[in-house]
Formats: sequence, C-alpha cells, structure tokens
Amino acid sequence: MRKKKKQGTDISTPATFLIFVQSFTGIGDRLLRTYNLFHSLPITTAKASQEGFSDTSNGFCDQNLGYRWAPTNGITKENPIFLYYSGSGQISSVGILHFGPPPASLLPYWAPLNGTSGVYLMTVSFRSPTQACSSLPGEILGNQVVINQGSNSNFYVPITRSDALNTQWSPGGCIQKMGQHYIFDLINHPTLSHKVENTLPLYPTYNIQTDKISGFLVSTPNVQNIEPFGVWEGPFISDLWCYSFCPPCSWDATFTGSLHFMLTDPNLNHCTGFSCFLENL
Repeated sequence: MRKKKKQGTDISTPATFLIFVQSFTGIGDRLLRTYNLFHSLPITTAKASQEGFSDTSNGFCDQNLGYRWAPTNGITKENPIFLYYSGSGQISSVGILHFGPPPASLLPYWAPLNGTSGVYLMTVSFRSPTQACSSLPGEILGNQVVINQGSNSNFYVPITRSDALNTQWSPGGCIQKMGQHYIFDLINHPTLSHKVENTLPLYPTYNIQTDKISGFLVSTPNVQNIEPFGVWEGPFISDLWCYSFCPPCSWDATFTGSLHFMLTDPNLNHCTGFSCFLENL
C-alpha cells in the first residue's frame, strides 16, 4: 500500500471536479462508520430494528440525545456504539464508548458511563434539545454537530470549513474520501501544540468543494478494538497520524486510534489540487 504526500496550490474548487450540489438539507444524508470500510449505520428506528439494534430507552427520551438504542447483543468492546433517535424515528445522536481511562485532561469529553467501571462515553448530537425528542420529522440527520450536548463539556463543532477558520480551528491535511481535517487545540488555539492531552478528541472533516462538513473522527491514544475485531481504525504510529495535519507535525502519542463517521457520500470528497493531501490510503 503506497502512501504519498502531495504538495500543490491550495484552492477551494479544483477545476478537475464539479461542485457537488446537495440534494438534502442539514448536515448529511447517511451515517457510515470506519474509514474505507464505510459500514452503514441505521438512520431510522425502522432500519435499526432490522439491523441488530434494540430500543433500550425504557420510554425515556433524553432531550439532548433522543431515545437510546444499543446493539441487540449488548454493548461490547467489539461494538461500542449507541444510537439515539428522535420521537419521529430519525437519528438524533451517536454515542461512542471508550474502554479504559483516556488522558486525564480529556476526561471532560469522555464521561464515565453510569453503572460501569473504566468505561467512558462521548456523545455527538445532530439535533438541538428542541428537536431530539420531537415527533415532528426534521432533516435526515439533523443540522448540527455538538459534543456532549447539555453537559459542562458541551462543544459545538463547526458545520462549514469557513466557520471552523473563524472559530480558531486549525486546518489540517486532506485525505481522499474523508475531506480536509480540522483540529482544535484546547490550550493554544489556533496554534497546534501536537500534544494529545491538548487536542480535542474529535476532528471534523470538510468537503473542500462545498465547504460543508463531510464527517468527523474520534481519536484516542489508548488502543481500542480495531477492525476486524472491533470498529476502530489503527492504531497509527505518530508519522501516520500526522497525515491528519499539515507539515510540520510532531504528534507526541506513540499510537493513536480513530473512529470515523461519514455524513455524506465519501466518493464526493476529493483532494486533488489541494496542498497537503494524501492519496492511495
């Protein structure tokens, strides 16, 4: 497998590709997990009940998340994803479990899961508190990306590349089928320290033709169960992880794992003509 870092002119709309015109409103039209495998996750309760998920909410709807569904066989290290749905049966949030303690400085973003020991939860909400439990249909996925909505670590993720720049996120590398990564240094923003304990453990990716969010990855320096024994990707040595950044990069974690979620068609995310991009991943 050959990896090649390209250098070129940073342009927002390479002439070799047509601008993609969205046929949906909101942040996306699908939910896929794990880069390059792109397993589809059910975005309606009707699909969820057919694809190995069960309603575990006991009729309770969390206004920041929705009704919680879990794998029918239970949450495990191999399958650590909760899905949450609105009252209309549409996907409203996703929850990712982390087994073992993350870096102490990142604990606000990984909350201990009630009733467990050594298991931590990050949630990402696609709908606002007024929509998460609503029985009225909304956008296919929602219209926002918010980490741990309603908590003390509530963190809004920009849904356009322009907004990311305007809110002191740092531009990173572009990878085919992902888009351009953006990184938020919790201490030195918009400057990057390349220290895992200073870096928000969620990186959004953007389509460089449309400027809109294409997906996001969740990261950890603690090795989790990777494909085919789980859903995570990696673990990546620091030199490989640096493809998420633009040079120079001096990422300080020995290994880093990631879990990508794509919100739009990965085949629409092109990087040709963009400075600092990776092809043939």
